[in-house]
Amino acid sequence: MKYRQKPVLAAMLILCLFLSVFCGGTAMAEPETVTADTGKTPVYFLLKEEPAGRWLETYNYIHTININGTVYPAYCVESSKKSPQGGTAYYPIDGSQMQYSATMMSGMREILRNGYPYTTKICGYDFGTDTVKAQSATQVALRMWASYRKEQENAKYNVFSFWNPEPKKGNALVKAGTAPGAQEVYGAAIALFQLAKSGQQTVIEAACDYRVVEFPKKRSGGDYQLEFQVTMQNCDYATLSFGLSGAEITGVTKGTSERIENGATVTVRVPETAAGQNMTVAAYGYSTKTEQSLRFYAEQTGHMQRLFVGRTDVYGVSIREYSVTVPDPPEPPTGPVEISKTSFSGASSGSKEGNEGQSEELKGAHLQILDADGNVIFEWVTDGKAKELNAVLEAGATYTLHEVSAPEGYTLAPDQTFTVHADGTLSRVVMEDRPTNVEISKKSALDGSLIKGAKMQILDGEKVVYEWVTDGKVRSLIGVLSAGKTYTLRETEAPKGYLKAADVTFTVSTNGATDKVEMTDNYTKVLISKVSLVNGKELAGAELTLEDSKGQVVANWVTDGTETKIDAQLVPGEQYTLRETASPDGYLVAETVSFTYEAGMPTVVMKDAPTVIRTSKKDSETGLPLPGAQLQILDEAGSVVEEWVSNGTIHNTVAKLSAGGRYVLHEVQPPQGYVRSEDVEFVVPETVEGEEIVFYNAKMEAGIPPTGDASGRYVLYGICAFLAAVNTEYLRHRSRRKKS
Repeated sequence: MKYRQKPVLAAMLILCLFLSVFCGGTAMAEPETVTADTGKTPVYFLLKEEPAGRWLETYNYIHTININGTVYPAYCVESSKKSPQGGTAYYPIDGSQMQYSATMMSGMREILRNGYPYTTKICGYDFGTDTVKAQSATQVALRMWASYRKEQENAKYNVFSFWNPEPKKGNALVKAGTAPGAQEVYGAAIALFQLAKSGQQTVIEAACDYRVVEFPKKRSGGDYQLEFQVTMQNCDYATLSFGLSGAEITGVTKGTSERIENGATVTVRVPETAAGQNMTVAAYGYSTKTEQSLRFYAEQTGHMQRLFVGRTDVYGVSIREYSVTVPDPPEPPTGPVEISKTSFSGASSGSKEGNEGQSEELKGAHLQILDADGNVIFEWVTDGKAKELNAVLEAGATYTLHEVSAPEGYTLAPDQTFTVHADGTLSRVVMEDRPTNVEISKKSALDGSLIKGAKMQILDGEKVVYEWVTDGKVRSLIGVLSAGKTYTLRETEAPKGYLKAADVTFTVSTNGATDKVEMTDNYTKVLISKVSLVNGKELAGAELTLEDSKGQVVANWVTDGTETKIDAQLVPGEQYTLRETASPDGYLVAETVSFTYEAGMPTVVMKDAPTVIRTSKKDSETGLPLPGAQLQILDEAGSVVEEWVSNGTIHNTVAKLSAGGRYVLHEVQPPQGYVRSEDVEFVVPETVEGEEIVFYNAKMEAGIPPTGDASGRYVLYGICAFLAAVNTEYLRHRSRRKKS
């Protein structure tokens, strides 16, 4: 119970106090019984009485007072000795009873206001959590002040004169000790002493209270309205501060916005821009109660040797209740809006060949309208018609048209912002979707050209979504495939002369770009080799034909002495026949070669055997070989192909005569004693060697010159007879002329 709150009781207490002082009674201490306790602290100061030259107590004693169960710091003003132990009782007294002047009391209160226990940050010295240092600095400052005022006022109260930091004579008799932190304690004490000496009066700032207000979101409208109820204890007034720009107090039920009184309800306006934010509200309490802020105590015995000063009041301020009111925003004006989701005007919906068409309303697009904060105001799936919105969107407001998913065969359109006409007229918004565009090329590995005749498919998993046969052009698929989906391009049948390519996977772009997909077919290839059986070398001049299984000619050519390469003509698994229609000179026509084409097939070889004609010269009677006959083989023009003289063995003519060609075997000169044989005509076989050609000679009859044939001799005889007759007639005619 506080005596200052009950005037009658206070008067009684003063009367009892007066009687106790002058009569030595102790009964008046019962209303507020306190006990003192003392603890020894570190050596912060060494105290020296200079005239005696002796060291005094080297410890400070920090006193506490227990008032009705609550412990408060206390300061021994008149002695550096420790207080009695064991619960010595003290009672409050007025400063005038201690013979303290008003200046003395004012300075003591100012030291306590700016020192411990109000804070541990004293006059620029921050002791952090070390309250012992802060309390020691405050205690030393009080003793300095009491010693100083006693000397200045020639007072009678008992204090030690050596505490005066500014004596009228001599030097200051207080100096810092060597204990850790002594310089900080000494500096803080001196600063508190100077503060008291200056006569400055400080307003006590009481404990603070904090509240965090979270403002809800709203689309638009007025400002927020807040109400706070502020309660205080032992404070004259309080102030509020706000951690948000634009917040201001618009009403206070008790006091003013600068000095809010206890129990007041405070109204605060916060601008609508605070939507969704947090605001910190801080309440600070202040007190100017100088008389009631401190208590002075003395022993129950009434002795004045030990006096204590302590803080008994508890200061506090708090925001007990608060509320946030969101005013209903006025209904904003709305405007009609028409939204169209159309195909890109460059191509019509579902075009499979890239044909251009007119833009059209699309079905299946999932659209949203978002406000400035990203909230979904309206959403729908298009049905192929323009969407009309009435009384949905605010006139003059800006929105975003967002496409969540595009129709099949189209890509997502970028977000599109639009502003509703403020005058209420119809606002038209058009969002275009570009169709997917995939260009597929089927190329030849031979020369990179586009090939036709390939059977193609596009699969979505195992499902065939599109198929066609290539026509030698790029295939454009517009609006056929879905954006962002992965497909497989497969060749089910390769064109003639090509091998099937491996599958190609591709993903359709979502940004409307043209996707280019290429598949290249490797071509079939085979080498045809025409070689001689004689030396294995390539032959020139052979006429060859390659036919398929149906007898259709795939290729024909005349060899040039090198291998012939046939590219992109054959079909894998097909059977082919290589046929020689005419062999080179000196060679027989080879048998046909059949083969089945497979990828990577080696060279196909056809070998030609040379033509061989065997001739022999024999006796027609004995059949024995005849040497010495001069023989020739003549072609149809009479030109000599080969000539030789028989040697009694078979003569072979190899690779000199054309297969199927007609030739003449002619004897130029028969052997001695034989009649020359007649010419023999023969045809060279085309596929096999011919039989042996035998030239027979008959022996001459007796008396007949061994050379020449019979008809030649008869002619010679006729010529000689003719010349003889002519010569006889010439001689006869000459004889007649002479006679005449």
